[in-house]
Amino acid sequence: MHLFVLLLFYLWISLIHASFSGISLFAICGHSLINKRRFIPVFILTAVLGFLETYWIPMALYVGLSIRCDQPEILGFFNINQNENIVRSLFPKAVSLGLWIIQAIIADFIGRSVYLKLIRKLTMR
Repeated sequence: MHLFVLLLFYLWISLIHASFSGISLFAICGHSLINKRRFIPVFILTAVLGFLETYWIPMALYVGLSIRCDQPEILGFFNINQNENIVRSLFPKAVSLGLWIIQAIIADFIGRSVYLKLIRKLTMR
């Protein structure tokens, strides 16, 4: 159950990051990205989302942040023991890149649809 809650929390954070980054990217340079192929904004968003999900790890280790857990399903998921720091196991892996690409596709969809909706509203006035 704790692993399920952890994964739901990760999904929630991922959707927040995808929405924020997609809307921000299209708000800043949507006029030039709207007519480009989709892989260009997806590539940019993948880099942004990768940064958003990993920038805190080196800082957390530098200041000595330690996250420990005693739940067996979470310990098994991260493949660590009870005394190890979970933060060290959160460095990006190959699966992370796949998740960032999926998030970038979602971010592109959200940003593009919000941008087009805003342009339609502005041109109807």
